[in-house]
Amino acid sequence: MGETASVGVLCWNTALYQQGNNRKPIDWEQVEQILDFVEEKIGHGDAVALLQELPYISNDTWKRHAVFGAFCRRFDPGHYDLIYHLSSRSQLLMTVALAPKGLLCRKRTQFDGNRKVTVTLTGVGLTVMAVHAANGQYNRPDLLSLCSAEGPMIAGDFNAGDYAGCGNRDAFQSLLAAGYCDACGGAVTTVYGTAIDHVLVRDLSRVKDLRIHSDVSLSDHFPITFRIVSE
Repeated sequence: MGETASVGVLCWNTALYQQGNNRKPIDWEQVEQILDFVEEKIGHGDAVALLQELPYISNDTWKRHAVFGAFCRRFDPGHYDLIYHLSSRSQLLMTVALAPKGLLCRKRTQFDGNRKVTVTLTGVGLTVMAVHAANGQYNRPDLLSLCSAEGPMIAGDFNAGDYAGCGNRDAFQSLLAAGYCDACGGAVTTVYGTAIDHVLVRDLSRVKDLRIHSDVSLSDHFPITFRIVSE
């Protein structure tokens, strides 16, 4: 039998949108540390990043965000593929998929939007939807809409979880009832002690070596890394 193929994944709400928006100054040291962490995890050529809260347009200048420019310079298109959905020329933040060339390709779905992007990990033949669910009153309908997703994996910031005190716990539980398992096991994923970042997968055996990096405090969300293996 041949060796099982695998691809590493970094899933992280970077909170980079907070940098420079609402007239707050950009902490460039922190920005560079976040980009360093992403590059460390995917720069070896065998891993992809599913990142939330990457800024696109500044709500201060209403021009292309300086952090987005720094991101694109670090992960230049000659060596990396950056996939996102542009819903509006003035969109403020987005969810993106990033990888060294050849590891992923875009998959169009009904869920495409600035907070959702779907890609296929070519090395293992698995499709994953990277999400940053809506906040507040929009969270419940957003989560319930995902119950109609047929893909094998949904990963990212759901702004809800299966824990006591979560206002939309039942909506999140509907995703589990729809056939998804949470590879994070309900573990805390933010500095606030909440479990709102998840890796939902239909076949739990395909997720290996999952780690929540609670020692990394560059964002208010902890990075999550794992490996996906081929069937």
